[in-house]
Amino acid sequence: VLTAAWQAYGQLGFDGRGTHTLHWLPLSHVFGRIGLYLDWIAGSVGHYARGVEHLPDDLALARPHVLFAVPQVLKRLRARIESGVNARPRMARIAFASLRRLAVGANAVAPIAARLALQAFVRRRVFAAVHAPLGRRLAVVVVGGAPVDAGDKRYFESLGVAVREGFGMTETAGVAAVQPLRARS
Repeated sequence: VLTAAWQAYGQLGFDGRGTHTLHWLPLSHVFGRIGLYLDWIAGSVGHYARGVEHLPDDLALARPHVLFAVPQVLKRLRARIESGVNARPRMARIAFASLRRLAVGANAVAPIAARLALQAFVRRRVFAAVHAPLGRRLAVVVVGGAPVDAGDKRYFESLGVAVREGFGMTETAGVAAVQPLRARS
């Protein structure tokens, strides 16, 4: 399993020093364990979510740069964000939708290095209010356990959060492949 984590770390390609991670998966799940080992290998600080009902509080407390989760967590976070946006005045909703469309277009054509820089800018400046409940630093969500909905992936990337999928099975003792952070998704 440690070898699988080392390979996943090499494939993902992020520097974990000073990075905080939040793990939503239990350690009984190999993907959850791989995330723990990635923290050890990368030198990042790992935090563990108490459960889906506590995820918003855990995000605010841990202030993660990286979230390890299943695709359903993206759906829940998206619904929470959209609920907050829909509670805003009409002009704020229009501005949010327009800025998201602009970010989706930029993400579609930008080279990967420019895309990661754009996501950082979008995260810090354009959608700072959206990122406040996510801990203000969430830059990457690594998902596994099921395929990610393409719409959810585009949604989060338009908000400045890279979404990377890991593939493997508990029965095979770990991650078979993970999308590199610096690769087009």
